[in-house]
Amino acid sequence: MDSSPLPGFVTDHLLYFFLAANPQATTFLAVALVVMLLLIFTISGAEVALFSLNHKDLNMLKTKQHASAKRIVGLLEEPKEVYASLLIAGTFVNISIIVLANYLINQFLPLEKIGSIGSLMIKVLSIAFVLVFFGKILPKVWATQNILRFAYGASFTVEALHLLLRRISRWIVSLADGIGKRGRCQSLRCDESAGTG
Repeated sequence: MDSSPLPGFVTDHLLYFFLAANPQATTFLAVALVVMLLLIFTISGAEVALFSLNHKDLNMLKTKQHASAKRIVGLLEEPKEVYASLLIAGTFVNISIIVLANYLINQFLPLEKIGSIGSLMIKVLSIAFVLVFFGKILPKVWATQNILRFAYGASFTVEALHLLLRRISRWIVSLADGIGKRGRCQSLRCDESAGTG
């Protein structure tokens, strides 16, 4: 007796019904994809820009009355948590980009003519290229060349993401710190036992 996965069947048909009922839905998804690409660009560049600031830059920012400068100084008071928030947000946005891009490629390009393997290869290569180029290489190079400017521009987005993900990132950091302390304690015991033995 065949049992089809009902939740997947229902959600797929609801999605197609929604898009058929609303012709603007595909346009909305394309705009959402562009927004996600801008967001991953900002997140990747902010990782480089914020954590490349040296003491001289931070001291200069502390003297500024600009809102972005205050935001940057405030964010760097808890660097581990901010970095964890950026990683969590980046992972979520990357997954969203993959899902949206896959769906939009299926809508606009008739890839079924070239077979399932060829279709899969085109999707993987095109989505990977966009993610690596616009989500990793370009923002990191730009942020490396314009550290302060990128940090100023990204500070509002980073602060919003950090406020949204602060609890999760603090939990992850405390978990990682606990694992690190446990590992250090065990290695110290190993050293002591080796010294006494």
